[in-house]
Amino acid sequence: MNMVTQLLYSAVMATTLSATAHADAPARTIFSCQTASGKVVNISNAGATLRYTYGRPNAAADLNFLVPRADTSIHDGGDDVGSGSWTMTSEVTLHFNGVTYTGWWSFNRSNQEEAGGIRVARGAKILAETPCKSDVTMNLGAYRH
Repeated sequence: MNMVTQLLYSAVMATTLSATAHADAPARTIFSCQTASGKVVNISNAGATLRYTYGRPNAAADLNFLVPRADTSIHDGGDDVGSGSWTMTSEVTLHFNGVTYTGWWSFNRSNQEEAGGIRVARGAKILAETPCKSDVTMNLGAYRH
């Protein structure tokens, strides 16, 4: 079984177990965007957990899992902007089965460009870095509530 297959299998098994054990709560979007491949990545607040989904719109998700809040974090890019800083970056990070999933958004004040994407890593090794093609939703307020 290759690494991608193992990651997908682990996520499917964990999702199946999580879905059986927890009733779905209404989710509030923290991070969302569409990638160049047409797939959508979404990280949402589901109460005591955060939900990660990745896949084509209107189809079963390729990846769908819940992560306890204790295994998540945010970085509010507002702390980065100072008199000499021209780029602000915000992130929401989930740790699941030894893999880190980070949804990120950045804004460059000098050229007014926005960017975003999803980074998947195991330790220091980047497994995937997928940029967003469409507008990025980054709502860290939904993480806090």
